Amino acid sequence: MSETESPTYREEDYRFLHSMLMEKKVHLLFKIHERLKRFERQSCIPVLEQAARIASDLVEELENQNGRDEVKQLCAIFSKPHFKVTW
Repeated sequence: MSETESPTYREEDYRFLHSMLMEKKVHLLFKIHERLKRFERQSCIPVLEQAARIASDLVEELENQNGRDEVKQLCAIFSKPHFKVTW
């Protein structure tokens, strides 16, 4: 801060920053950030060693079923990129 800046401006700045940092939304953002960082450090591994292969086999079995809308929906879900990552 410059020497020419009056103490009232500094006090106003302090109050503004204090009120912003004490906002509940800011604390929630910090919590979300921490949880995301913690999740990022964890390695995502399948519960079963062969879970990816089992999922792939399931899709093959479902594709052999004819016509039911539920089967088509499941195949569409399993075809999305976030399911294919483990294959």
